[in-house]
Amino acid sequence: MKSALYSHKDFLFNTTETLIAGDRIFVGNQQDEFALGGLLNKGDRILLLGLGYGGSLRSLLIGNQNVEITAIDYNLNSLNACKLLMDDIFPTLNSKIRYIHGNAAHFSDLIDGKFDVICIDLYNSTGYPEFVFNHAYWEMVFESLHDTGILLINSWGLPTHLSPLKGKTVHIRLLQSLSNTFKSVYALPYRRCTTFILSKKLVKPKINNFKITNNVCELDGIILNLFPLRWSHADLITIPSIDCSLVSGEQNKIYSELELRWEVFLKNLNSALKECGYKKIENNELKQFVYDPIRATEVTELLLLQSKPEAFFIPVAIGTYAFYDSAGLEWYINWILTRGEKLIRLNEKWFINIILWQCLALMTNPFTKCSNRINDIDFWLRNKLLNEDKLKNTRHLTRIK
Repeated sequence: MKSALYSHKDFLFNTTETLIAGDRIFVGNQQDEFALGGLLNKGDRILLLGLGYGGSLRSLLIGNQNVEITAIDYNLNSLNACKLLMDDIFPTLNSKIRYIHGNAAHFSDLIDGKFDVICIDLYNSTGYPEFVFNHAYWEMVFESLHDTGILLINSWGLPTHLSPLKGKTVHIRLLQSLSNTFKSVYALPYRRCTTFILSKKLVKPKINNFKITNNVCELDGIILNLFPLRWSHADLITIPSIDCSLVSGEQNKIYSELELRWEVFLKNLNSALKECGYKKIENNELKQFVYDPIRATEVTELLLLQSKPEAFFIPVAIGTYAFYDSAGLEWYINWILTRGEKLIRLNEKWFINIILWQCLALMTNPFTKCSNRINDIDFWLRNKLLNEDKLKNTRHLTRIK
């Protein structure tokens, strides 16, 4: 029997901010990452700042359904719409969710007590609200978190292949704003987003033991079981001391920085193409490059050998095009099945957190027809990747029956 996390209705809801599918929880976007909250802390109180239409709610519940979520959003229309959606599509979930209309800048006035997990997802179509760059705001967050609590921040900005954690970027400004309060920050990349994971402790939080039941669908179960492996490769961030106080959180300014870095990216990509014996390409030829498995794999493997960030481009593009034009992207799955072991030896962290994770995003995305390859990937993971010698401190993938 499927749990209350799934709908008996054929349901798919998609906006710029939210993607929800009734038959699966993980849908191949950045809000899937919030599942780490319930895996890193088994407490029963979760605070979500920035609800939208509720795309992250079930990710928060999949690791621990015995919780209460307090969700705060300033947009009354989307908050009410989310509540109505949950009532209709996932009718038993609303008993676990407390909806509050209010400003996340002053969330402490709207809540009682401390929380085991706080998730922050506050950027919108215009960019970041200015209060997230205020030290006092993160002190308020710190005081609202239990001593063993976990903070997750979904930060949007430059894509992974443009090195969002180097130089003067909105991500660095955000990290500098909270660095006086939280002493250790871990990061996981996700296309144009980076998930920051923080706690009050200096030691890296550990994922609690968990057991996947038959109430979780096969697709979700495989991904949930891979989170310990993903978490084991999370980067501990050293926050640079460069002055980012003038870096804007406005969306148009973030795009301006993207355009500046894109010129360097294209130059370096063309250098790799030339080294592999191919002619240079222009921006309008990048999509054709992504859909060409021979050039894409050869150039990406060269860039990986050279430890260049441009090696991240193909996985990022695959995860992005999955939303718009997934036909012809199946080669990416075959690449993992045939070349995965070599790629792991080249760079295990890159393989797990970039190439494999975007392969899973491709298969879970409800707009693609790649979910039928999950058994191929499942078999490969069991036989080629997930074994005691390679995992050590992570757990075995469990067959979902």
